[in-house]
Amino acid sequence: MLSRSGLAQAANTFKGQQRDWRDFFAEKLEPRLLEAIVHYVERDDTLTLHASSASWAARLRFALPDLTDEAKAFRPTVKKFVVKIQPVAASTGART
Repeated sequence: MLSRSGLAQAANTFKGQQRDWRDFFAEKLEPRLLEAIVHYVERDDTLTLHASSASWAARLRFALPDLTDEAKAFRPTVKKFVVKIQPVAASTGART
């Protein structure tokens, strides 16, 4: 039923994007900063990186300008990068 609705394809696409971006940033960010990225959401021409806290989001915002040219070469359709805060509890569905 899921495969007919397109949800399975959307989930597979999302998982692939998560893996691709994690692999890309794994070579460029310190391990603790990489682990602080909860999700990568690629939509239209924007990549949104969700960080686990405000302090990690600030560090990520500071690191991104040095990586945007390489990221655009990696995925030419992405033109804009946004960092948002998503605490780990929120990403697992827990109530905060």
